[in-house]
Amino acid sequence: MEMKDIDLNLIIDSKEIGRRIRKKRRALKMRQRDIAGDEFTVGYISQLEVGNIYPSVKALTYLGKVLGVPLSYFLDPEYDEKSNLQSKLNSLNNSYLSYIEAERLVGNKDYKEALPVLESFLKEFDPKDPRYIKAKSLIIFCHTETGSYKIATEMFDELIDTLTESDDNLQYAACLYYKMGTCYWMMERYLKALRYLEKGVDLIDKNNLDLDDLKAKMLLNIANLLIKIDNYVKARDYFMMCISFSKEHGLVKYIGSCYHGIGFTSYYLKEYKDAVKNIRRSIFINNIFGLKEEIAKEYNYLGYIYIDMKQYDFALKNFDKSMEIYKELGELKFAAFNLTEIARINIIHGNYDRALKQLENADKSLSSSEGCLEERCRVYRLMGDTYTGLKEYGKAENIYKTAQSIINDIDAEREKSLLNESLGTLYYKTGRNDEALKYFSSLKSSGE
Repeated sequence: MEMKDIDLNLIIDSKEIGRRIRKKRRALKMRQRDIAGDEFTVGYISQLEVGNIYPSVKALTYLGKVLGVPLSYFLDPEYDEKSNLQSKLNSLNNSYLSYIEAERLVGNKDYKEALPVLESFLKEFDPKDPRYIKAKSLIIFCHTETGSYKIATEMFDELIDTLTESDDNLQYAACLYYKMGTCYWMMERYLKALRYLEKGVDLIDKNNLDLDDLKAKMLLNIANLLIKIDNYVKARDYFMMCISFSKEHGLVKYIGSCYHGIGFTSYYLKEYKDAVKNIRRSIFINNIFGLKEEIAKEYNYLGYIYIDMKQYDFALKNFDKSMEIYKELGELKFAAFNLTEIARINIIHGNYDRALKQLENADKSLSSSEGCLEERCRVYRLMGDTYTGLKEYGKAENIYKTAQSIINDIDAEREKSLLNESLGTLYYKTGRNDEALKYFSSLKSSGE
């Protein structure tokens, strides 16, 4: 049997064929005369569309070419269902390939390029779909890595309940708790950062998640945040906990940082001998692993300790070493931290003009870096102290007020206390005793 011998009425009725012709023509915004061409009359096409006549195979073959559809579009009763199924399969295949590309971009740290690819998934899938959850988790990760901390925290709040509903998503939840700790730390919201990291550790422990490296990082960051909020004894406990956990699980890369932290807590507790011993131990370990940034950090903190011990020459040598390494690494904002401390030594020695120039250079580096609000406040406070030393009290007051405006919205109680002390001293020297008393009465023990 040849195609010309097929009785079309036995396959699909004429009205359905006509409906399909009309539907496709209208979708293409074509008129009946457009598809009739030189082959057929407009009247013939009109009769076809209302189903009054059965089309010939020749007519359908011609119309298929004009409308850009296969012959099966007219003849197969299940064409729409099969076409929709194929479309869905193609869409899923494209989505899968797009997701693989997004993961590749994230793996290569091309976070900005990955974001639009991942965001397209949120429109395709239900919020409960595992693909939606994974895509949104990666979006939060990308926003964290690109410094969009507020967006990351808002998206996390929308997702966390869904993540913790299923055991399959608990690892994502733990990783994102760590990222939220990072976000709030960078936003200098230390108490919130601490809370999220503690939740992350609790989630790992309660569900026996195989995330040893992540847990070690969380313990280390919790300890460092406890230093930020002046809880030095508890911070030391967490550093010891992190050392014990890291040794147990072969995570030696964190041990040097823990000794550094123990040294720093000893510094704040004025146990200087222990502080120097632990930080030198940290330098030794980090040298083995070639961790230059960590070594730069240790030299910086040794400088702090030697200032408190009034061994200023040793302090300067360590700040210079730290600054040199940071500059070599291109970390200019951390180099500025050392410059601030060198200026502090010059203030102690009454070298105010030199200190002022160093503080201005430090502020220039910090102002071009995201965050660093606490350190910028510290720079302005020391500028104010410099102007106070030069007896330029009006300039001192203005710069202290600038520092106040910066620090009001962050968790930096120690720096706030030191700023209040400086303001109290200024007002006392200028005979404004009531204002001086207000600031002195609000003081906390700072230990600088």
